[in-house]
Amino acid sequence: MNLKKIFKNRLIIGLLALLLAVLIIFVINPFFVEKINARVDVFVFASDIERGKKIEKGDIKILSIAGENETDNMLKTEEEILGKYAKTDMYKGDVISTPKLSDMPIKGDEYLYNIPKGKRAISVTITSFAKGLSAKLEKGDIVQIISATDEVTEAPPELKYVYLLSATAPTGLDKDKIEGDKDVDNKDKLPKTATLLVGEEQAKKLAFLEKKESIHIALVFRGDKKEADKLLKEQDDYIKKERDKIEKEKKKLEKEKKAAKEKEEKLAKLSAGEFVEFTEKELATLTDEQRAVYQELKAKEEAAKLAGKVAKLEAGEFIEFSEQELATLTDEQRAVYQALKVKEDSKPKENIETN
Repeated sequence: MNLKKIFKNRLIIGLLALLLAVLIIFVINPFFVEKINARVDVFVFASDIERGKKIEKGDIKILSIAGENETDNMLKTEEEILGKYAKTDMYKGDVISTPKLSDMPIKGDEYLYNIPKGKRAISVTITSFAKGLSAKLEKGDIVQIISATDEVTEAPPELKYVYLLSATAPTGLDKDKIEGDKDVDNKDKLPKTATLLVGEEQAKKLAFLEKKESIHIALVFRGDKKEADKLLKEQDDYIKKERDKIEKEKKKLEKEKKAAKEKEEKLAKLSAGEFVEFTEKELATLTDEQRAVYQELKAKEEAAKLAGKVAKLEAGEFIEFSEQELATLTDEQRAVYQALKVKEDSKPKENIETN
């Protein structure tokens, strides 16, 4: 009985295996064979294409490739290709795909189209082979600007760490764009200017040094971006600190200027016989003659004020007198003052309740 059962199970398994084999041979396998053997038309470059070139009809041709090599980003219509620009140098036979083309023209000075807020690009002349680090400056270097003349050599602290955007040859082409170009003479590859990314204060200093033709460019750092950013931040922090210091000094000078103007106006009034108050600090700056005039006018001003108070007192109006002023009153005036003060003090005080 057990043998029959085992035989029956084996028979079922065998039939299933046979069915699976038939399925693979006659259904699945033809699908893959068709896929492998299928051909797809794609566009390729008909010749070598330089970076930045606008793609024209003569630059492309159709090539049939195996379907298994097809990718989603391959371009299959002329409308998707013509009029666009090559992002990098392309070679004859390269399959044209989306990442290789740009809708916008490719310029050799892209770094000038993305200058950070508060920064500006400025170029300085490299007047000799040695002053430009022997033509070894590279884009992205952190450099220091040193000025040397017959009279003095200085290393401006605001130009201690500066980012080099490019080193440019006399042709106007950047060093990294022509370094490997065999059609350009070696003498024409030597950088003639260095373009730097700087703040306003740095740009003004560089313009001044450029006029003196005294610029030497020293390499400070080349390598890890984090370390480079750290140096640039240190430079920016220094410039901000100096800017704040200058702004503080400017406000101080403005305050002193304002005080000097006010003093001048006071002196004009004093000279015209008009009394005006002076602070102790201001009085210390007056001449003896000016102080004498001030004291005389002050005495007249105080006497006039006292006379006004006495007139109110005699009219029956209570008004406070200082101890010094009371000492100048007559006995009768003091008696009136005391009587009015008692009367004033006896008035009920109103309590104002607030919620």
